[in-house]
Amino acid sequence: MMVRRAWIVLCIGVIAVCMASCGQTYKLDSITIAPAAGYVLTNANPQGALIVTANYSNTKTAVVTVNSTYQILASPLSSTTAPSSVGGVPTVSIDKSGNVTASATATACTYAAPTTGGTPQPYPYSAQASYTDNGVTATATVPINVATAPGCVAP
Repeated sequence: MMVRRAWIVLCIGVIAVCMASCGQTYKLDSITIAPAAGYVLTNANPQGALIVTANYSNTKTAVVTVNSTYQILASPLSSTTAPSSVGGVPTVSIDKSGNVTASATATACTYAAPTTGGTPQPYPYSAQASYTDNGVTATATVPINVATAPGCVAP
């Protein structure tokens, strides 16, 4: 009889532990994009790949690059034109896999020449990624500089 009670108590304990851990939900806290410094796209190096990682409230992470959505926001130097274009020619694009590319026909520059002999000042485009999980959306951006114009001032 004592053994039977011990088994019943043990079984109830196991069931209670299982039920207590069921239904726990973890929410999306944020996303990060690597490399955090973004890219400088040049004629010699016209592309780069971004990796998007979701960060959850339980400290777990997941790579969600292909499940994210992307857009390129305009550089302040090209603010009078459509995002990701200079003179109507697309300059920067980003695909579903997070690959950022400068157009082969683009002649753009998002670096301003220094006025006092210092380093060139960047006015980058921004690659913006968004990811939604269980109704929670997180967004992050990284800078994308373009130095594809002949004689472009670059870092």
